[in-house]
Amino acid sequence: MTVSLPTLEWLLAWREPVLTAGQVLLIILLVWMLQRLLTRCVTLLGKRYPQLPAELLSPLRGLIGAGQYVVAGVGAFGRLGAGAVMQLAPG
Repeated sequence: MTVSLPTLEWLLAWREPVLTAGQVLLIILLVWMLQRLLTRCVTLLGKRYPQLPAELLSPLRGLIGAGQYVVAGVGAFGRLGAGAVMQLAPG
């Protein structure tokens, strides 16, 4: 039984989809890491300044997460070529 390595033509044919998928995964990973960092900063801010109410910090963490997921979605759709569709959307 022999195993054949991928040929150069196969690699060239799949280069663009693999690069696009890698870029989308990188966007998602970076946004996830940034969200973890910012929510940790908000938590440390709440510990450092105990006079800040928890009712303020909890929605702030949620807004940070929601905003970053929107940015990640726009970035991922932009890499996938749907940016022109989003620019033409009403509103």
